Amino acid sequence: MAGDLTRAQKLAQDAAEAAEVRAYQKDPDVLRLGRVRQQFDWMAWSGIALGWASR
Repeated sequence: MAGDLTRAQKLAQDAAEAAEVRAYQKDPDVLRLGRVRQQFDWMAWSGIALGWASR
């Protein structure tokens, strides 16, 4: 059929998608957002733990 991809075409398409994902993962804005999220999670869990400890 005309819409079916060969195995090689499917692999090439998957490789292109993976390259696009890697490009976003290396973006400085994405890396900074990940660090901010990690800091927020740490602060939130620390606040919860301190709240439980103060009871």
